[in-house]
Amino acid sequence: MSMLDDFNFSLGKSEFTAGRVKIYADLAKAIEGLESLQSILQKRILRAAEKKRNIHLVYRKWFRNLATGVPLSDAAKQELPPFDYMVLSTFERAGRIEEGLKFLSHSIGRMNDARSTMRKALVGPGIVMSMALVMITGFSLFVVPMITQIYPPERWPTIGKLLYAVSEGIKNYGSITAFLIIALIVGVIYSLPRLTGSIRIKLDKWPVYSSYRRVNGLTTLVGLASQLKVGVSLVESVRLISNNNTPYMKWMLGRVSQNLSRTPDAYGKAFDIGLFDDEIMFRLIDFAEQSSFPKAVEEVGMESFDEVINGIKESSEVIGGLAKAFSGAIITFMIVSFLFTAQGIKKDVQEQMYSQGR
Repeated sequence: MSMLDDFNFSLGKSEFTAGRVKIYADLAKAIEGLESLQSILQKRILRAAEKKRNIHLVYRKWFRNLATGVPLSDAAKQELPPFDYMVLSTFERAGRIEEGLKFLSHSIGRMNDARSTMRKALVGPGIVMSMALVMITGFSLFVVPMITQIYPPERWPTIGKLLYAVSEGIKNYGSITAFLIIALIVGVIYSLPRLTGSIRIKLDKWPVYSSYRRVNGLTTLVGLASQLKVGVSLVESVRLISNNNTPYMKWMLGRVSQNLSRTPDAYGKAFDIGLFDDEIMFRLIDFAEQSSFPKAVEEVGMESFDEVINGIKESSEVIGGLAKAFSGAIITFMIVSFLFTAQGIKKDVQEQMYSQGR
């Protein structure tokens, strides 16, 4: 393939990833209607090519791979996210492909909602704080120097001198401060899927980290439900989910495996590792005592989407409130200090003119 073909294929893969919730649902309906996968893909290839959509290249690849006799999960393995491949391949081995596609369509749609909520929880406050910092920086670098040319800072009122000190601090240390803030943001983003150990247990209680933990806990429950649904053992299910996962989740699931090896009959308590909120964890233990553990995982996992999303929203409200308070304090300080400084300068000038007139 040429570079252009590779580029077009990557665009097609991105189109599939973005729209796979609907694609899985459509494939499941067609299979339920006793239509073959090859026939379904042929139709999609023709329609996508006619509309000049690059996803037809992805469908063509799957069609060619299916012709070699491999199942759909293997035919599409390179284009499927690891979670999707794990679920689909498990259901295919059990001869329940349409059920697996439906499961993926529903669960991924809800998990996307949770991830979208988490992104909004981070982006919104970040934009608000960035705007406030840009305003105070611009004010310090351009407005304050203009005032100093008109009137010396040592004669400004107290709040004006504080404004001048902030301006000088931004001019002298602004670059270092900006670097440290960016480094902190990059560090948090980098640490989310990687940081483990006792420090992570403490951080997981705080916003950003808690939202990430909640989303991954939900993904784990959904993944477990998909495996247990078709008869995969709990230990094997945990191992499968751990494969191709982040260091953080490997560490979490490793603790589950250790608990299962020590107390193999206490399924619910084996997952009491801090990955789930207390309410979800208690519900999981209670449901497991009332019925089978696979049933408990499925019920709790599917019922917890809204609870996890609401938990993320609560965290975002805390972050958003702090961001608004921070931004409001900066803007209020700028306005009040500028007005008091201008009034003080005006009063001082009037007094000088009055004394000269006498």
